[in-house]
Amino acid sequence: MKNIFFVLSILLLSPSSSFGFDRDKSIEKLIQEMPLEKKVGQLFIFGFTGSQFNQSLKRQLENLYPGAIIIFGRNIKTLVQVRDLNIKAQSQSLKNSKVPLLIAVDQEGGRVIRIKTSPSLPSARTLALTDNAPLVQDAGFVTGQLMTALGFNMNLAPVVDISNANFSDFLGNRSFSDQKEIVNQMSTAFSKGLIDAGILPTAKHFPGHGGVKTDSHLKTPYKQVTLTELLFNDIAPYKEMQNNRIPFAIMASHISYPLIDPSRTPASFSPLLLKNVLRSGLGFDGILMTDDIQMGGAKLSQLSVGERAVKAILAGNDLVMVGWNYRVQKQAVSAVIKAVKDGRISQQRLNESLERLLRFKAQFYKKTPTTSLRRSIANIPLKQTYDKIFHEVFANQAPELSLANQNIDVFSYSWRFLTSYKKQQKSNLHHLKGFRDWKPYAKSDAIIYHLSGPVTAKILRSAPASIKKKIVVVNSSNQIFLKHEEAYRKVINVHSHHPRLGSFAGFHLQKTKTEESTRKPAKTVN
Repeated sequence: MKNIFFVLSILLLSPSSSFGFDRDKSIEKLIQEMPLEKKVGQLFIFGFTGSQFNQSLKRQLENLYPGAIIIFGRNIKTLVQVRDLNIKAQSQSLKNSKVPLLIAVDQEGGRVIRIKTSPSLPSARTLALTDNAPLVQDAGFVTGQLMTALGFNMNLAPVVDISNANFSDFLGNRSFSDQKEIVNQMSTAFSKGLIDAGILPTAKHFPGHGGVKTDSHLKTPYKQVTLTELLFNDIAPYKEMQNNRIPFAIMASHISYPLIDPSRTPASFSPLLLKNVLRSGLGFDGILMTDDIQMGGAKLSQLSVGERAVKAILAGNDLVMVGWNYRVQKQAVSAVIKAVKDGRISQQRLNESLERLLRFKAQFYKKTPTTSLRRSIANIPLKQTYDKIFHEVFANQAPELSLANQNIDVFSYSWRFLTSYKKQQKSNLHHLKGFRDWKPYAKSDAIIYHLSGPVTAKILRSAPASIKKKIVVVNSSNQIFLKHEEAYRKVINVHSHHPRLGSFAGFHLQKTKTEESTRKPAKTVN
């Protein structure tokens, strides 16, 4: 039985789109008219090499007819360049297959960000620390506006895994929180913002990567949880997005759940998890896609990539990701075509995925932008929105703390942090390169210490207890690097970098009551 997503996708379609869709009848007719090779091609999302619309990408679109492409960091040099690349790829797809592409990118925020801006989208953990869902929705919206201006229509975000920041797992700051209620609220808010900007969000990594140390890029992780535990905790964000009637895709992970599926098959290939739990149990009828089936976690007893693609579609996926070379991608497509001809994959199964894909493409496809990129992004308040996020994070964690009129020593490994701090406040600045001894700072009234990674964390841990009691830690890295928070005067977990992080720290930590209401942080340091 079709759920609300199916109905919503119909309601949101315009009466007719620029590439020939006209609600159900046109979609059905288009599917009927598609030759098998084009039908199968639509069920793949491919990566490629190069940053230009080169012969390699052209060959891929002309011969394999992929339904989607994924843009990696290797494909992006400048904003102008990637916009041109996306426009040409979209045009070529329409010419070859009469169907537009889903053009996807991993724009999560924090350390997983492909489209570079200054400042850039903060990590999911940082967004959650604002405790401000409307602001997180604004972050999703301005991020989506930028993506739309560049020709994207799909974001492989948000990460909805529930992960403890103090646990050394695969996720770190990519997760909003270890509390499902916070993940529910923030992932829904961010997704709403993307939708408002015309970008399809993708919740990942189903059914849940939190608490798993093994990197599924290298080998298959095993998560020992029962179905009851999974439904109560990890799957909650997917339910929340569904309850909010948000059209979204889901990316399945290459994680095995042996207590649920005794075959030990990774979730991305498990009919039990994808068909029974997700499709039938949760009633999800949106686009379901795999993570890259060339990853170590997807090897399935050394099966060929082609056989993995067949198993992924039989398990219920609509899009199969093959991220790397053309030869392997061609093998995967050929294997699925053969499976259809041999009757392993039925025409009905093939058409189910095509219908979902075409409905979402009808909703998220946009005509080629005609305005210049400069004009397109001029009014997108990226900087204002991202700056406000950092203000909220500092304000929420140190509302009562004021170091005004004290003798302050400021430590950082980043000259940019120190320079922007100096523009905000007069203090004693110390670069951590070559740091040797804490003794000279025993008489300081307070110390502001910028923790930016494992090296600075090691130096911080070397401080004697008497010094630690004076230290206010500004942590822009992972929380896992910071041990025994109670030993310090205060810890401000920011969990993201910003070119003016020092300025924010100076403003919020050394402000007076009057300054709090009248002053603004110093301007950007280039």
